[in-house]
Amino acid sequence: MYDQRILVLAHEGIGDLVFLLPTLYGLKEHVPGARIQVAVSRTQQALASTLDGKLFESIPVYNRSLTQVLLALRQFRPHVYFEFDGGLRFAVAGLLSPAMRRIHPPRELVKPYAAMLHRESLPLRVGTHAVDTLMSLLDLIGVPRKRICFEFDVPDKAVEKARAIAERHIPDGSIALVPLSGHRCKDWPVETLQETINILARDLRRPVVIVGRNHYPGLEHVIDLGGQTDFLTDVYLLRYSGAFDVVAGVDTGMMQIAGAISSDSEGRYSAVRGNKTVSLFGPTDSRLYRPYDPTGVFNVVVAPKEKSTVMGPIGWAGDRLERAYMKEISAGAIVDAVMRQLPQHQTAAPRLVQGRH
Repeated sequence: MYDQRILVLAHEGIGDLVFLLPTLYGLKEHVPGARIQVAVSRTQQALASTLDGKLFESIPVYNRSLTQVLLALRQFRPHVYFEFDGGLRFAVAGLLSPAMRRIHPPRELVKPYAAMLHRESLPLRVGTHAVDTLMSLLDLIGVPRKRICFEFDVPDKAVEKARAIAERHIPDGSIALVPLSGHRCKDWPVETLQETINILARDLRRPVVIVGRNHYPGLEHVIDLGGQTDFLTDVYLLRYSGAFDVVAGVDTGMMQIAGAISSDSEGRYSAVRGNKTVSLFGPTDSRLYRPYDPTGVFNVVVAPKEKSTVMGPIGWAGDRLERAYMKEISAGAIVDAVMRQLPQHQTAAPRLVQGRH
């Protein structure tokens, strides 16, 4: 594979690209002569820009139509097509492409009519994280997998903006909340959000900061930065700045960026550094989608007491539009998890001033 061209297409969410990073790093490290292109959705564009030209070549496939994907395949003419979305049109595109090898998601996770077109599929790793399923690609093609890496360089402009915001708006000892996901059934209900803020800010005297793409009007006792920054500024604040003692939020790409843990070059976690996070999961399966943390130290999951009985194989509850999963998570349970992530003697987290570390 050393002189081959590889085209990769994942699901279109930010978290999907985050989960794919260790696999891409494995390919880059152990197949150094290969040219890797990643088909990027509009949502993934900002994150992909931090890796474009370093880890892979980014190509825009914004509307993800069959015509657009086929055009990308025919222009690049890959020897290998890794397609991790599972949609029928992406299987058809592979079939019509010049790629000699086409690898798709596990057959159990795609529609039967799509699976019929799949020449080769990843093995299903039941109950394990999505990263582990994607990393099985390296096993399939005979590439070693030791290092697990989620790192990337945030542009200087976003770093400078984040530092200025932290200096001006984020007190020491702050707790960040990420309440929105882009899927209403996964979002933090405003009533529970306000109650959580009240306990943290008024009762426990902790500064609380809202981070994300949207402003939450009417919230009290909180520093609301929602909608006032940009994606890469938020990324730096949550992952690299050290501005927050804990980050708590719903199942979304920004939380996976904040909390994903990288290993050393040998795949060990003995000296790992990471952010303390609390993840709220209701209609999705935390085993698959929580921030990647094999240590079990850095991320705590809070979920409804009653588990879903209709959780599908892709990690989404079949009754997610009928059952209000997120309303079943109490503010008290969230605060308890946040406090468990804070050492009792801690007064404030040290700030990191160097950028990527």
